[in-house]
Amino acid sequence: MAGKTKAILRTFPAGLEPLYKRMIGQVKHERDLVEVRLCKQILCTVTLAYRPLGLNKMGIIAGLPEDVLSNPQYLQDLVGSCGSFLTLRKQTVYLVHQSAKDYFSISKGSSIFPFGQIKAHDQLAHRSLQLILPTLKRDICGIRAPGALMAAINSGRVQQRLPPEVQYACIYWVQHLQGSRTQLCDDDQVHRFLQEHLLHWLEALSWIGKTSEGILAILSLEAQILVNLRLFGVY
Repeated sequence: MAGKTKAILRTFPAGLEPLYKRMIGQVKHERDLVEVRLCKQILCTVTLAYRPLGLNKMGIIAGLPEDVLSNPQYLQDLVGSCGSFLTLRKQTVYLVHQSAKDYFSISKGSSIFPFGQIKAHDQLAHRSLQLILPTLKRDICGIRAPGALMAAINSGRVQQRLPPEVQYACIYWVQHLQGSRTQLCDDDQVHRFLQEHLLHWLEALSWIGKTSEGILAILSLEAQILVNLRLFGVY
């Protein structure tokens, strides 16, 4: 077995970039076009995500089709089909190494983004908003007791009302929006969201212990709006 392993290793190109290029080539040539597209969606999402994602949560954030999401074994097989770039530990998807993230982000591997990373961030930002919009509402956890302490609330209730993919979207949609370099303007999706759901969003963040992240996100949006106004000579 050791001899066979050494023989396989000798066939690998020298250096990580040629190795990764070979690995992504295998993904493209050993799968049909549909599976190649799904693998790219997975790799794009895991590369740009701001923290490791659970298997099903990753699939939802990536915008995979419902028939894939409803088949956990197939979803797991797709992750395994991603050319050894990904590893699955305790149902959480990780890139195998920081160098793999660098390869996709700043090297020739960026070809996995069909329309570029900026567009990919834009898709993740809007997909995140689509995830949280149907969920957010006043008294999202149904406590009916203003001022109730977190310690007095069953954590299972929070997880039920705010599942993991919604929690990720609540925390990171602004960062993905900034990665998309979107020009914010009146009556766009972000403007309408803040008008209708700002307090609901902050309430949701408070239930998952991320209020400070919400405040920082609002400050970031304010700074981005000021930059836009200066660009257009308004401010």
